[in-house]
This record gives sequence, C-alpha cells and structure tokens, in this order.
Amino acid sequence: MLCALGVVPETPLIDPAVMEATLLDVRDHWDWNSAWGWDFPVMAMTATRLGRPDLAVDALLTDTAKNTYLATGHSPQIGSILPLYLPANGALLTAVSLMVAGWDSADTGECPGFPGDGSWAVQHEGFQAWP
Repeated sequence: MLCALGVVPETPLIDPAVMEATLLDVRDHWDWNSAWGWDFPVMAMTATRLGRPDLAVDALLTDTAKNTYLATGHSPQIGSILPLYLPANGALLTAVSLMVAGWDSADTGECPGFPGDGSWAVQHEGFQAWP
C-alpha cells in the first residue's frame, strides 16, 4: 500500500494525509531486517510525492544491510545466497528520476525529492517529469 502514491499518478482514491501517516508508521515500526532493497526507494518516491524530501533522502540513506550497494553496483540481500538483487538497482534509479524530475502535476520546482535548504547541490540532465 505504501507504494501506491510513490509509483502511480495522484488520484482521488489516495488520501495524502493517510499516506503520510502510513509512511511515518512504516518508517518507525517496520522490521527492516525483513525488508528488501526496493523498499527503500519506494519509500523515497512516496515521501517525494508527499512533499517530504527529508524523508525521501533518509529512506535512500537508511543504514541497513539490505540497503547496501557494492562497488560493482550490486545490492546483496541475503549474503552469498542472493548476492545481487536487480530490483533494488532499478528502484534506486527510478526513485532518483522522480526525485530530480518531479511529475506533471507537481508545483514543487526543481528536484522535489531533495531538501531545498542548501544541504544538497543536485545536478542532472535528461530526466523527464513523471505523469
């Protein structure tokens, strides 16, 4: 349910206040040892669409074993049993594209997924706004 707002266009069926409460509850109470690598980018996309770039960046930088990327780009999930998990790689790239390009109905300006307080200097090119 958390990914509903992160990966689909806005719809009247999704209440942003309920989605933000869900995001905060998941962030604070989820068993992160049971998470998968794509869970962190999904949270980042949801936080971005909710206007919470602070939470978007925090989600991508969550310090946990399944949110790790090796120098090869692989995201191991279960040690040598699953040494790479490509959905994590795709989800990370997808999240960053939303965080920098925004979406068609957004009135948030440049890079809505990164705090606008000067703590981040983001450069990008070629990304297109999401629907």
